[in-house]
Amino acid sequence: MAARETGDPGKEASQSGAMDRTSSPAKPQWLEDADKTVGASDDNLDLRSTNSNGSDNRNSSATLPTPPEDDRISLPSETEDHVLFPNVVYLGAASMRSPRAEAEIMKYLATLSREEKTSVLVDLLVPRIPQGTVVLYEQGTEDEVAKYPVFRIIFCAKGGKTTDTTSNCFAFTFGHGSNEEAVFLCHAFRCQSAEQVTNIMMCFASAFRKPVTSRLSQGELAFVFDVSVEIKEEDSKGAAYAACPREGRDCFKLRANLPKEIVVHVLQVGPENPHLSLEKCSGVWLAAGKNISRSDLQRLSGESWSNNGKQFNVFCRFDPREEKFLLLNTETPGEHRSYMTIVVDITVAGFEETLTFIIRSKARIFPPSEKFWMPGRRQLQETFFLRLFWKATKESNKGFYKVINLESQSQREGRFPSVLPALDASSSEDETADSDSDEQMLSGSGRVSRECEEGELKVWSEILTKWRTNLAVRPKYLNSIIRRDGIPQSLRCEVWQNLAGCFNSDELLEKYKSLSVQDSPWESEITKDISRTFPAHEFFKEAGSEGQDQLFRVIKAYSIYDPETGYSQSLSFIAATILLQMPEENAFCLFVRVMENYGVREMMRNDFEGLRVRFHQLNCLIEEKIPDLHFHLQDTGVEVHMFATQWFLTLFTARFPLFCVFRVFDLFLCDGQNVPVLFQVAIALLRLAKNDLLSLDFEGILRFFRLTLPKRYKNEDFVSVLLQQAVTEKISRKKMAQYEAAQVQERNAEDPLERAKKDTRELMGTVMRLERENDQLAHELINGKIQLRSELDNAEDMNELQQKEIARLNCLVIDAEDETKRLRDEASMVKELCRNMENETRRIEESKSQYKQINLQLEKRLEIMTAKLHSVQNGLCKACKFPPDGDTAQSNCQTNPDEEKIKMLELELARTKLALVEKECYTQELLHQLNLASQGDQASKNSWLSKTTKSLGTMVGVGSSFERRTSGSASSVARNSFSNSKDTGVEREPSNSSHDLS
Repeated sequence: MAARETGDPGKEASQSGAMDRTSSPAKPQWLEDADKTVGASDDNLDLRSTNSNGSDNRNSSATLPTPPEDDRISLPSETEDHVLFPNVVYLGAASMRSPRAEAEIMKYLATLSREEKTSVLVDLLVPRIPQGTVVLYEQGTEDEVAKYPVFRIIFCAKGGKTTDTTSNCFAFTFGHGSNEEAVFLCHAFRCQSAEQVTNIMMCFASAFRKPVTSRLSQGELAFVFDVSVEIKEEDSKGAAYAACPREGRDCFKLRANLPKEIVVHVLQVGPENPHLSLEKCSGVWLAAGKNISRSDLQRLSGESWSNNGKQFNVFCRFDPREEKFLLLNTETPGEHRSYMTIVVDITVAGFEETLTFIIRSKARIFPPSEKFWMPGRRQLQETFFLRLFWKATKESNKGFYKVINLESQSQREGRFPSVLPALDASSSEDETADSDSDEQMLSGSGRVSRECEEGELKVWSEILTKWRTNLAVRPKYLNSIIRRDGIPQSLRCEVWQNLAGCFNSDELLEKYKSLSVQDSPWESEITKDISRTFPAHEFFKEAGSEGQDQLFRVIKAYSIYDPETGYSQSLSFIAATILLQMPEENAFCLFVRVMENYGVREMMRNDFEGLRVRFHQLNCLIEEKIPDLHFHLQDTGVEVHMFATQWFLTLFTARFPLFCVFRVFDLFLCDGQNVPVLFQVAIALLRLAKNDLLSLDFEGILRFFRLTLPKRYKNEDFVSVLLQQAVTEKISRKKMAQYEAAQVQERNAEDPLERAKKDTRELMGTVMRLERENDQLAHELINGKIQLRSELDNAEDMNELQQKEIARLNCLVIDAEDETKRLRDEASMVKELCRNMENETRRIEESKSQYKQINLQLEKRLEIMTAKLHSVQNGLCKACKFPPDGDTAQSNCQTNPDEEKIKMLELELARTKLALVEKECYTQELLHQLNLASQGDQASKNSWLSKTTKSLGTMVGVGSSFERRTSGSASSVARNSFSNSKDTGVEREPSNSSHDLS
């Protein structure tokens, strides 16, 4: 079979990458047939090859059966990305509805195999890589007939049994068109033999495998994803979900009280980089609000996902009627829009980190009965840009890709600020626990962001520039902007003062300097209440802090400035709110303007008579605007003053989060002189909480106002909904004056005795309520003390155990220090001993070298003398052992000079042996001293020092044995020479030899 090496002809079409076959848990029929034919496991079918993209290689160990010679087809080397199969018959295509239905594919395959009306003989190029393309060439040429990218091939199936007409056939399903208008076709082929079909199936198996990160080139890469989001609502019958329309660019139109489904489609675009295989969805989170924290994200359960080869789809449902999604179930007033954030975590094959897609959108909530006649656009489109960086490991040619960032187009354009910083650890776990606990929210809680969009800052810059030219006249659109969006945090200092008319306050500034240093009769009460004002805020939290000192001076100065009002605890909250925006001198001026020009002072005069009038007015407004709630409050015995006292006296600053406090204060300073803003906010609070209040009894209602209601407005979007609702509440001052006049007339016409009885009943009711609250607080106090006592006992027990553990560890430390000291002493002794042994070893080595030189010299002289002796012996007479030409008697009387030389040599040899014996004795003495030193320390007999000393002694013993062997070898040479002398018949004097040896 011919094989064609090629690059990647389908790269330009590889926009969403290879098929992910993990969605079908059952093994396809063609793969089971291939297992039977090859006789191997799934691992033997892994044909991943080392191609141009650098993926790993795993060779198949299977042996295919041998076909006939004319049909024999063999796969090319594993380094090729595509394999060419010639003489394949294209049978045609048929449309189908279920591209994964194998039975339907086999049905169309059998039909096309029998008809063969549109069959064409082609050469089929099948890829082995996910980025490849199946190409049909005209038979015998290189003209392309059709191309099918692998990432759009959905399923592949092999023909039936051997006896079937489709045994040599196979087919694959391919998706044509876009996702909404996709058409699935089944393309059928017939091969020359079943073996060729098996080889084609093995190529498809390799191409269908998930790509890994090793296919990516090392360095930094950029990927682009198109993410679309659609929200569906359950229809009135509850049988199906219908897509919700959108208005504008990024706003969904939703209906309240209907279960919803979120559908997210993720599609990788751009052919320049390899396709990333999205494996599964790790989770879907939903948060209602604009500036969210981690505690605001709610994990949605029951998410599911699918991968059709083109895009990754995530499905998840939620019920907006749950408390955590209340904002997305509250009708938005007017032109207000709620914000929602969807977070989707997707796992990528071969990546350690998950990809987190954060999609932000607006939502407008309508009543459940609203009809959307023009559906319009349904999907919200967002583009994401992923940057990866290759991080190598210590092992060669190995590493992984690290996610640098994943940024959306909206973030790049600045339409939405990045929400990633809001999802970090700065959102503490205490915030989550706080929202779920039964503890009362502390005043001054919450955080206020100073971030502001560029367009909003530009609008405010134009307004302030025009306003500064004439502070007495407000700009045209100022009030509408404040009602809709509030005032940016960074501009509140200047805008608040201008709204209240503090631009001509030089006299008040000078007066504050003198009043702040005077004494006030209210100082003791002020000092007690300072620590209770905004205890959750850092500026006022610590006793004796700068914030508390400034607040004390401002309140003390006002109590002297307005002795008729004097001091009440509610003044501290209003002053603290102003101090968070400006210096204390300016805060005092604004505080005076608020008290005098906005009616706050009137409520506190004449024993709070003005406050009682406000209660009557609010009660009338509730009866007029929310009658069902009014009747329920009457039935349960809840009166207005039980929940509205703190609202009016502190201007909603005592219990609500700071963001809500500042927004209410914005509206109050903007419209408070002309419009009863406090009543608008109170009615809006009651209207939005009506459904909850109607289901509660007396205790539950009071608990709701004290605990639940303030925590609900920690979310900025809830605050925006509240203020938008408040602005829409139409309350005229004329009607308020009528309520006040009616109340005054009623009180005047009322009998003084009846009035006193009524006041007595109210006071008795208040006393009973306070007693119940006191009993509840006492019960909580007792439980708290019991719990604290138990925790203290546990802490004391734990402390005792820890003290014991510390004592034990201290003993171990002391023992370890003693052991360390002893080991250091032993180490110093060993070092000294080693130095001595090194010196002795060097001396012994020098002696050995000298002995070797002496032995060599003696051996040379012995050889010379032996040679001379042999020459003399050869010249003697064999019979008489004397020279043949000399006189026998004369020869016997004469002394032979050669014998004298031999005696001299023997004497010198004996002296050498004597020196060797002396050295051996000295070595034995050193060994004896070493053994005495090693036995001196009985405590260290089994320590490493003893072992080291023994090893050193062994080394010395080895050196001594070496010397003995050396000296022994010299002695053996001398003995051999003497034995040779005896063999040659030379006589020696016994007395001299024995004397020398001794």
